[in-house]
Amino acid sequence: MKSLRMEMAAALIATAGWGAAAAACAPAGQVANLSAKPVQTTIRNVNYRFDRRLLLYVDYIHGALLPARQGAYISFDNPRSFQIAISSARVAMSAASLARLMNAYVFGRPGAGFTHIRVEFKQGKLIERGTIHQGIALPAELTGTMRPTRLGKIRFHPTRIRALHLPMGGLMHLVGLNIGDFINQKKTRGLRLQNGDLILDPAVALPAPHVLGRVLKIRIGRRLWLRLGSARAGSGLASPPLAVPSPLARRGYMIYRGGELHLGHTILRPADLEIINAAARGPLDFFLREYQRQLVAARVQATPRYGWIVYMPGYGSLQPPRP
Repeated sequence: MKSLRMEMAAALIATAGWGAAAAACAPAGQVANLSAKPVQTTIRNVNYRFDRRLLLYVDYIHGALLPARQGAYISFDNPRSFQIAISSARVAMSAASLARLMNAYVFGRPGAGFTHIRVEFKQGKLIERGTIHQGIALPAELTGTMRPTRLGKIRFHPTRIRALHLPMGGLMHLVGLNIGDFINQKKTRGLRLQNGDLILDPAVALPAPHVLGRVLKIRIGRRLWLRLGSARAGSGLASPPLAVPSPLARRGYMIYRGGELHLGHTILRPADLEIINAAARGPLDFFLREYQRQLVAARVQATPRYGWIVYMPGYGSLQPPRP
C-alpha cells in the first residue's frame, strides 16, 4: 500500500509539473486556446453510473467533453461542468436502470402523475407498470413501441393502456380522461406529450453529465439499445476514435486527450489520460461522482509523454465507505 501511494504521488507530481511547464513555455494565448478546445474521448465497454443504481452500458462512445458554460473548465469533480458531445455511439440500458431513470428523474418531482414505475422488455415492446394519480391512486400499465423522432429524440407510442386491469381506452371514455390528464408535463423532466405519444429527450432526462447526441436507431431486446450520432452537423467532433494498445482492447476503458481536464488539485493540460479496467476482461464499472475512491484504489502509471495510465478497479468491487 505504501509503495502504491508513493507511485500515485509521483504520477501526480509529474503531471502537475508538466502542466506548469506547458503554461510557462507556451506562446501567449496558447494555454487559453487549449482550455477552449474540447477534450477528445473514446469510451469502450463501460458501465457508466450516473448514480449508484442508474447505469448506462457503453459499447462505444466517440466524441468529446465540452464545457457546460462559456469560459468554464471541465472537472471530474463537478459533473455539471461538462457535457459529453457524441460523434457516434452505441449504448444500452437495462429494465432496472430505465425504471430508476423514470422514477428518480423523469417523474421524480411530486405531482408528475406516474409513480412506482417498473419496466419490462417483452417481444420488442416496452411495458411500464406503476401508479397513476387522478384524484385516487390507480394501478396502470402502458405497453408500446419506441422509435426515433425526426429530431433524434425517443418516441414512445402506447399500443395498450390499462388501469385497474381494464382497457384504459374504455375507462377513459367513461370518465372523460386522456393520457395528458394523469401526466403533468410541467413537473416531468425531459418528457412531453405529442398526439398521445410520449417524447423523451435523453439529453435532458439523464442527470449530469448530459449526453448530447441524436438517437438514430432503437432496438429492444434484453436491454434497450440506442445508436446515436452527432447532435450538431459540422461540429468538428468527428475525429478518429482514440485507441489503447491491442492487448488491452478486451478490457473496458476510457481515453481523454487534448484540451484541459481538472481532477482534484491536478490540471491535465493538455489532457492525456487512459482509464483501463484493472480486471483482465469485462466492462469497467465507473462512477464519476465517486471516481476519487476508485482512483485511490487504482494503480497509476506515468507515461513518457507526461500522461497517465490508470488501472482502475470497478466501483462495485470497492469496500463501502466508513460511516
